[in-house]
Amino acid sequence: MGLTNLSGANLSLANLSDADLSSADLRRSYVVEANLNKANLIGAYLSGAIGLTDEQMTSVWSLEGATMPNGQKYEERLKSKGRGSERSAALRNPALR
Repeated sequence: MGLTNLSGANLSLANLSDADLSSADLRRSYVVEANLNKANLIGAYLSGAIGLTDEQMTSVWSLEGATMPNGQKYEERLKSKGRGSERSAALRNPALR
């Protein structure tokens, strides 16, 4: 699957629920109040994304391997917050939430 380039896009209020955004380039995109419920963001590039909230991040299907808005890999962010692999598993499997 190729890289979806949404870098700098205004996705404010967009309904991206259930979207496959794996490996998507969302750098510097504007995602304020975008619906990311169950979106696949595996390996997505979110560096500099504007308006991405913790609530949005916990509603996605997975952020495994994603680069977060601050440039940190998702797994490193989990470690720094003390959540480890349990949280990663929960994000890949909604039944574990």
